[in-house]
Amino acid sequence: MILPPVLSVLAGLLAGSFLPYLPCSISLLVFLFGIVLAWQERSGHVSVSKGLVLFGSFVFGIVWWNAAGWWSGHHDLTRWLDRPTVQVRGTVAEEVHRTPDRLAVIVQLSQVREASGWEPASGRLLITWRAPDHRLYPGDTIETSVHMRPPYGTRNPGGFDYAAYLAREGVHAVASLWDAEHLRLREQPPSLRYWVSRTIARWRGAVNEAATNSLNGPALSIFLAVIIGEQGLLSPDERDVFTATGTAHIMAISGTHLGILAGLMFFLVRDGVRRLPSAWLERLALRITPTRLAVLATVPVVVLYALLAGAKIATVRALVMILFAMTAVWLGRERQLLTVLAIAACLLLLYHPSSLYDASFQLSFVSVYAIALMLRWQNWAGTDDGSMNTEAAPRHWQRWGSRFRQIVLVSLVVTTATLPLVAYHFNQLAWIGPFTNVVVVPFVGFLVIPIGLMSAFWVIGSDMDTLPFATILQRLLDAVFHGLRLLSEVIPGTEWHVASPAFLSILVFYVLMVLATRPEGSRWWRVASVGGILILTVWWAWSPKLGWDEDSLRVAFLDIGQGDAAVIELPDGQVVVIDGGPTYTRLDMGRAVIGPYLWDRGIRRIDHIIATHPQWDHMGGLAWVVRHFDVGQFWSNGIERSNPFYLRVKQAVRESGVGETRAWAGQIITRAGPCRLMVLNPPLFPDTRTVLSAISQNGSLLNNHSIVTQLDCGLHSFLFTADAEREALRRLSRMPENHRARVVKVPHHGAKSSLEREWINGLNAEIAVITVGRRNRYGHPDRSVVDAYVQHGIQVYRTDRDGAVWITAKLDDPRYRVQTARDQMVQPVWLGRSIIDIEIKNWSRLWRQWSGEV
Repeated sequence: MILPPVLSVLAGLLAGSFLPYLPCSISLLVFLFGIVLAWQERSGHVSVSKGLVLFGSFVFGIVWWNAAGWWSGHHDLTRWLDRPTVQVRGTVAEEVHRTPDRLAVIVQLSQVREASGWEPASGRLLITWRAPDHRLYPGDTIETSVHMRPPYGTRNPGGFDYAAYLAREGVHAVASLWDAEHLRLREQPPSLRYWVSRTIARWRGAVNEAATNSLNGPALSIFLAVIIGEQGLLSPDERDVFTATGTAHIMAISGTHLGILAGLMFFLVRDGVRRLPSAWLERLALRITPTRLAVLATVPVVVLYALLAGAKIATVRALVMILFAMTAVWLGRERQLLTVLAIAACLLLLYHPSSLYDASFQLSFVSVYAIALMLRWQNWAGTDDGSMNTEAAPRHWQRWGSRFRQIVLVSLVVTTATLPLVAYHFNQLAWIGPFTNVVVVPFVGFLVIPIGLMSAFWVIGSDMDTLPFATILQRLLDAVFHGLRLLSEVIPGTEWHVASPAFLSILVFYVLMVLATRPEGSRWWRVASVGGILILTVWWAWSPKLGWDEDSLRVAFLDIGQGDAAVIELPDGQVVVIDGGPTYTRLDMGRAVIGPYLWDRGIRRIDHIIATHPQWDHMGGLAWVVRHFDVGQFWSNGIERSNPFYLRVKQAVRESGVGETRAWAGQIITRAGPCRLMVLNPPLFPDTRTVLSAISQNGSLLNNHSIVTQLDCGLHSFLFTADAEREALRRLSRMPENHRARVVKVPHHGAKSSLEREWINGLNAEIAVITVGRRNRYGHPDRSVVDAYVQHGIQVYRTDRDGAVWITAKLDDPRYRVQTARDQMVQPVWLGRSIIDIEIKNWSRLWRQWSGEV
């Protein structure tokens, strides 16, 4: 059998991913696996040859993972990183990703210019070109001047690590390009590989242009997403509608789209051929069967669709699965789907091993595996559609009823099977998905995709600049979007967010799912397994805060780049959010960082939001937070501005019905037993139009009117200083009350304008946290500021270096625990005396991640 060696390779790939961090443990695992196989050989259960194949496959998987990781991470760009400007030359390596205002292109570098001339270089550079004035295609050789820097992102508990994602994609450096003056295209005939890529890219460009000329509104962005795989035009609000209704998978061309197209094409051709006159059919059967003819007709159509969709990883994965399934049908082995699935997974992971940890890979194969289990169960139960209905009915109505039941069953099975992965990666339980997908998947699959592909192929073949059937597509796509939006607005709780389930509980879920679908298992085991699945689902939906009691305090300073965001969890369960970080054109820190952090903590209500002052890097992300959480009170310093980010926050506060309060020194934000959160700044000032206008137009005045708050909680105290500069800090020093704090948020990201040594001396602080973005353009934090805190014996943490920083304490215990996102990341183990100690620490980090303690 081929299945056991394939599974051994997959297990080896999984074990290989841990080898750099757990070398001793993985070596021991290999040794034990060999011992078990040898024992099985001696007892006669496994032949020597089969044992050697299994052992070799396992070791091969371990070696392959690490060899592929070394190869994809190998480059020689390090010496040119972080230089002000370097001139580079290279080739566009992949399909260019476009959004309305920018494009992202991966360039395989070949040369870098030094003073002595061009020097050879190797590595992949991701260039973000803002406001591009012409298109780029795979195979284009370009020359440009850029500031190259290593990839980085935010690091928060359970958050998305953009730098790690780029590393998995083989990107070694990133850069931005703002105009075309610094970019030159070098004419060079492309190779055969790039000729194919360029041709497909031009097809996609023609379809994009025709769609833009023919469609408008959400219909345009949905068409581009489901036909050519370009999601750049989808707005965040449009994505939210699909996510809330459990239909977000429709926007990513993968198994659903290719599977429906393949099924539609296959059955149309097969059933159409079977309806030919008997004489024709007998003559055709001498050469090829209707089933094989359907396979031959289906494969080219599906391959063309995958190519037109940009041949992205998720699309190629689905294509490989379908090609394997078509091969099984051709060979008459349709019932060996589980083996086909394992082989496809093995081949794909050998080609791109790091896909093992991609959400799209996991969701695709769990979905297909779940369908395979369902089909196996149906075969065991003696029915093809999951129904034992024997009621007499006209044949065509019975057939259509059977197909409808099958669609409902597939939707329910896939939604249930992917539930823990969706909750883990996206903090959501899309409970409405089985119901919406029953309508949306067939509607899109059997109407939108066939009509859209016919339109696209017509444009490619005729060189038209508009889409045929544009009116039909506009109405169909408008109906999809507006119908889903209506559901998300009318039905409460469609957007149900949860904490990411612990890895161990996910593992238990899938073990129970396998037990529940085993035909040879007892009825009691199946009932108990289904009961366990329901209990886990209810537990995840509840998402309680485990280990929390009335004596606990937690303060987190989140890593949101260049900006501020802090979350306070008080002993009585109250939650306070201070600032929300920045928002960019395509990235909102409220959506990307603050929301997932709060959901992972089991938080759905925020009692107080404090917007310290109306600046983009403090307030930008709060609009999204206000709209998506139950907020009790919104605090501001009363200064208004006309900037778009400020107007969005004000609109969100107004539309959400949240009360807004102006804060000034002496006010109490909240009390919770022995805890008090008090405002220290700004002083009460006249809120006349003249005064407010003067403050809002002066950056220093605006900073000095930031809301500064102090939290006193039992034996612990925290000072949140926003962007206060010297004037405000001196004002704090002159206050009659002695506002000392054990933990202080360093004002203004460590800027020199906020260095006040006398104030630092009077703090008597033990911990200082600087919230700052890596390689920010302001040069924060200033070295003199860091030195000033260190000279007073204060331990300094920085979010650009340490990631998020969170402090937990008990009210009656003077001790506290400081943790950072960097400390939670497993570290590579190098040969040396401390190899065992580092590996033990890595096991501890992994246990905290797997058990959900972080």
